[in-house]
Amino acid sequence: MIYISAIIRIVECFLPQNDWCGDEGNFKLSMIRNAVFAVTGIGIIILYAMSGNTGNLYRTRMVTAII
Repeated sequence: MIYISAIIRIVECFLPQNDWCGDEGNFKLSMIRNAVFAVTGIGIIILYAMSGNTGNLYRTRMVTAII
């Protein structure tokens, strides 16, 4: 899920409809870009939460990642 959402975000950033050099950006693509970014972040949170108790670390990896 992480890799797929990252690839989608990269491809979407290269679309010419983004109008990066103009004054007005494309609001619809901006919302889609940020939604994909949120999905990536939620996926990483889930992965850290699932692996937090392995090796008796008790979520210290998640705390370290957040800091």
